[in-house]
Amino acid sequence: MRSHARGQGRLTLTTFGGAALSRGRPDLEAGVLFGPGKPLALLVYLRCSPDRTASRDHLIDLLWSESHPEAGGHSLRETLSHISRRVGFPVASSHHGRVTLTVDIACDRTAFVDAVDRADRARAVDLYRGHFLPSLKAPGAAGFEQWADLERYRLRRLFTRAAESLAREWLVAARFRDAQQLARRMRDADLEDEAGWRLLLEALLVAGDHGSAAAEADVLEWQLAVGGREPEPATRAVLRRVRQGSAARGAVAQPPMVGREAQLAALLGAWERARSGAGVHLHVTAPGGFGKTRLLKEAHASLSGLGARAIYLAASASARDTTHAFAAELVAALAALPGSAGVPPGVGAALVRLNPALAGRFAAGAEPTVGEAAVWRTLALAELVRAVSDEQPIALLLDDWHWVDSASRPLLQGVLALARSVRALFVTAARPLRTADVPPAASMLRLPALEVRNVRELLDARAKLPRARWAEELPGQLHATTAGSPLVLLDVLQGALDRGALAFDRDGWRCRDPERLGAELEVLRASRVQPIESHPRSVLVLPFAAADAGEIRPFSDGLTEDLIAALSRVESLRVVSWPSARKLKGTDRDAVVLANELNARYVLHGSVQADAAELHVSAQLTEAINGISVWGTAWRGTREQFPGVAPEFARAIAAALLVTLSPTEERRLRRRAIPHAGAYECYLRAKEAMSRDTGDGHARAASLLRSALKLAGDNALLYATLGTAYSRHGIMTLENERTRRRCEVCARKALALDPESADAHFLSGLVQCRRGNLKEGVRDMLRALAISPTHTDALYWCSGWLATLGRSAMARPLAQRLLEIDPLTSTNVCIPGWVEWLAGRFDAAVPWYQRWVALEPGSPVALHVTAMAFIWSQRFDDARETLQRLTTTAPSSPLAQFNPFILCALTGDKTNALAALTPQLVAAAQSYEITSWQMGAFHAMVGANDTAVDWLERAARGGFINYPMLAEYDPFLRRLQGEPRFARLLDEVKREWESLEF
Repeated sequence: MRSHARGQGRLTLTTFGGAALSRGRPDLEAGVLFGPGKPLALLVYLRCSPDRTASRDHLIDLLWSESHPEAGGHSLRETLSHISRRVGFPVASSHHGRVTLTVDIACDRTAFVDAVDRADRARAVDLYRGHFLPSLKAPGAAGFEQWADLERYRLRRLFTRAAESLAREWLVAARFRDAQQLARRMRDADLEDEAGWRLLLEALLVAGDHGSAAAEADVLEWQLAVGGREPEPATRAVLRRVRQGSAARGAVAQPPMVGREAQLAALLGAWERARSGAGVHLHVTAPGGFGKTRLLKEAHASLSGLGARAIYLAASASARDTTHAFAAELVAALAALPGSAGVPPGVGAALVRLNPALAGRFAAGAEPTVGEAAVWRTLALAELVRAVSDEQPIALLLDDWHWVDSASRPLLQGVLALARSVRALFVTAARPLRTADVPPAASMLRLPALEVRNVRELLDARAKLPRARWAEELPGQLHATTAGSPLVLLDVLQGALDRGALAFDRDGWRCRDPERLGAELEVLRASRVQPIESHPRSVLVLPFAAADAGEIRPFSDGLTEDLIAALSRVESLRVVSWPSARKLKGTDRDAVVLANELNARYVLHGSVQADAAELHVSAQLTEAINGISVWGTAWRGTREQFPGVAPEFARAIAAALLVTLSPTEERRLRRRAIPHAGAYECYLRAKEAMSRDTGDGHARAASLLRSALKLAGDNALLYATLGTAYSRHGIMTLENERTRRRCEVCARKALALDPESADAHFLSGLVQCRRGNLKEGVRDMLRALAISPTHTDALYWCSGWLATLGRSAMARPLAQRLLEIDPLTSTNVCIPGWVEWLAGRFDAAVPWYQRWVALEPGSPVALHVTAMAFIWSQRFDDARETLQRLTTTAPSSPLAQFNPFILCALTGDKTNALAALTPQLVAAAQSYEITSWQMGAFHAMVGANDTAVDWLERAARGGFINYPMLAEYDPFLRRLQGEPRFARLLDEVKREWESLEF
């Protein structure tokens, strides 16, 4: 094999962080021969294959699966010829039905794997410059893309293991900065892998950078909460060190397992049956936090203690979209056991296709017939299990089945179906699944909630409970507060220890304040979702005080809002929004406490006073943690000069915080939105009227804004604000098309005057969405956010409608930003729940809606939507209870009028459900795309399939084109499968959804 030809530079394949074939130095663009495309895909696959060879049929199946075999063969020949012409000499040969790479091409992927094999971790992490083939997409090459996904996952795992070992070596050697940089690379390589987060937090703690550690911990906890995941035990321990430091008062680390003795005995009993020749499959099911992982790990330890060969594997949330990721892990674990080497060559070839890292263990053999790869791999995996179990019985404990990737699941189900024919114990564990997703032929093992006696056992295991009333009541209080969830119980108990509400030593448990203990426990439970990302330049602007509450208040409130808006235009600052700041008006709470609760480092406060001729403004910016003044000023001037105060202060504050303004930021700050003093005063009073959020308030605001336009003439901000007042008044008075026309005119005039008006772009988007044109509406809102990334209305509605359109990945960061800058607006907590709901993660959505109800217990909207979330999570009893609360709390609410219909639908009572639908309710539900979709689901529940499809067609016309929800996620629409009209609708929605781009 030659390394180069005719004196030319060596060929190099770059696969990490990019995709290219280069001659000479790969970092020189002039030397690039091929970028992303099928020629490069072919070269990469051959370079990574055992012996750098593959059969022609297999390559055609990988890269031209959509073509006829003859056409695919022609494309393969043409591609090889094109590569040779471009390179200048032949690079591969084709003989006897196989294609073999004949040129020695340097490849960073191969060098990386060699470095890992040599345990040269420094070289390995230096070679890994990013994800494997991140930009290589080959149309019509689904097989290649699946292989690349799996290889990307495998190589990422190798990198993270090498990086973790090397970073820990550097920590021991006091190379803290190097260790932190590498830990960040490891974290960024896979944000859902908690090992990288743990390493970064530990590196920051070791270096004494507690502030950065706390900020990173905030991000991790929010991400886990949004993802509906609880931290792993090791992660929880590190987070606790971050939060408490050396002040921790004791730990409930690794408490005894209580309330699970019967389930552990069932697992061990099943092992005895399996080892005698009767294979067993048990499926452990329980909600998150109920101890599935702890049970399987205890079983693994017990089985290992008995001398059994036991394998514990947990599926990874970060790999759930990687084809065959879990199957590859299982194959690697089984291949390390005695007996695995005895599989036939054909089986070995299939196993290598599942996990290329096993190429050195199994000989390559015959490859599958095109189209039979799935069956081939299933049989190969089953044969491997059989070979290993023939040597000695095995126990396979497969945790987090709900995270298993969709390609691995059918392979594993095929193996599990053979459980009784092999000497093996199979244990799968998952959160509650749809019936179709439960592994076949499994005996169910359900984990119940803990009982009060179990809570007492856990407490007694730590220390003795005294003979006191509070101690007698404590197990019951903890049980009631945590609903018997082991994880929540440990969290609340640990929080009580950390806060000093409870303590223990060798003499027993102690309580600081028995009278307040129950309330403290409830607060701890409610605060389990931690604050979101802290920011080094985060600012809380408290509402400026007004000397005269009546005359001056519009000026003090207006200055506060304008200051927040001006500071928010500076990208380097994070500013708590006006809707949240407004809720702190008149508070007597300490500013430092407020700043800590809102994760703000700086607090800006001030006052506005007036005399006969002038206004007087004083302002001071302090660092919250120590009260040190960072900046302060006193301003006096006329009312005509007052509109310039906010941008002037914002520039000074940015300078005090060492922020250099960009030209765009400077331009936006200098622009005077309303130069006319009288018009500006009308604008301020209109904003005050709108803050009352009533129909009369919005009508009053509209009148003031029309007066302002008469004084100032055409003005973009006034038109945009007038349109907002019209929209809110329309919602209050149930106006529809007339309101939309008014809003549209205001948006059009505002944009004509100022194309950079975020308010106008948002208003235009709101009108489009209300008319059912969600795609254009979202585009307008994204334009608003491009101009003003902290526009709270745009963040709220845009993230919600993106989720409605099935674009949850785009919606999540917007929802996070909204909670970050507007944490005190209670309705905002429903947005992450909506994003998860519309992504099919119903269980992850429910806690957000429960928090909303806790914040607004009397809100009809909160109760109704939370009941819907319970229904889609199939928690029907909780839904009925919530609907009953709605009926009791707001019996005259229009939403409560739907309750009889919904309750009948839950029981499948078609006759009474349809009878409960009045023409008024039908008309109300038809007004929105979301209610149309939900009505379609309810009709499907009672078997009214034709009407269900009618509703779903209306939902699609209204913009509800969330294809994954309609086709896969919605548990109730599965009853429509086989309906021709529903199938046609899905085809139409799929085309539109797949073409959706922003």
